[in-house]
Amino acid sequence: MKKLIFNGCSFMAGDEIVWKDYCIQNNKPDLNWYDFLTHKTPTDTAFWDEYRYDYRMKRNLPSMVAKHLGTTHIDLSGDGYSNDIIALGTINYLLTLPPEERKNYHACIGWTTTARVMKYTYTAKCFYNLHINHIGHNKTDPILNELDEYLTVVIGKSYDEDIFLNFTKNIIMLENFLIANGMTYTFYKSLGTPKDTSPPADRNMILAPPFVKYAARETITNHDNWMRFDDEHLPYMGDSWTSVILKQNEHLFVSKQNEHPNIEAASELSKMINNKIILQNVGFN
Repeated sequence: MKKLIFNGCSFMAGDEIVWKDYCIQNNKPDLNWYDFLTHKTPTDTAFWDEYRYDYRMKRNLPSMVAKHLGTTHIDLSGDGYSNDIIALGTINYLLTLPPEERKNYHACIGWTTTARVMKYTYTAKCFYNLHINHIGHNKTDPILNELDEYLTVVIGKSYDEDIFLNFTKNIIMLENFLIANGMTYTFYKSLGTPKDTSPPADRNMILAPPFVKYAARETITNHDNWMRFDDEHLPYMGDSWTSVILKQNEHLFVSKQNEHPNIEAASELSKMINNKIILQNVGFN
């Protein structure tokens, strides 16, 4: 039987999904998620890392799907991830495996919102994931202060078409890497709406020279390997898990303050992903 490899943002990794249970187990029932993140000290690192890289990863969406399919899995997902790191991080991990071993994995990718990018920072000496909410919040953060101008230009002044092109390049890059390595895969949109990728009638969001017309947009990805959340758009240009299911059912969020999926939401999606993978007939039957 194949193994699974997952990548995505916090809507896959889990965010606050089992934080309350974790705190109760550690005799800290009143430890507020946002207070902890805001005032976290260096001595809190071990407590935080145990939650993110052990406790949560045994209970989040990827672990649920793996249990449904009765197989082992690798979880590369992380809070705040951009589509850049989702695509490149998946490729980077797979390159650490022997070519023949890669074929034993089925990739499950939850693409995040398009308005995120990855940028190298000299302050932290690493690549950093940026999103539109970082704009204007750089006064006390040395990394965001360093990247202030980049944030303003690349995210704040980019058009929808520019951001969509970056998203599309990531899809093409990862999908063709998986195909070239004989791997199967399931893609879906965790976040986003058709407005992110479907321009008004007077703007042609075209991804090829004019003489190719719209062929590139229609055929850049294998739509059969995508989970669909609406029937009106191509799956990579349509609605997402969040826009169709979570936003219409507020009880599926962790709380009114934290609009991330709770255990019930992750459980329901895990069943949908399981059913999609079974229908793809890729080695889990």
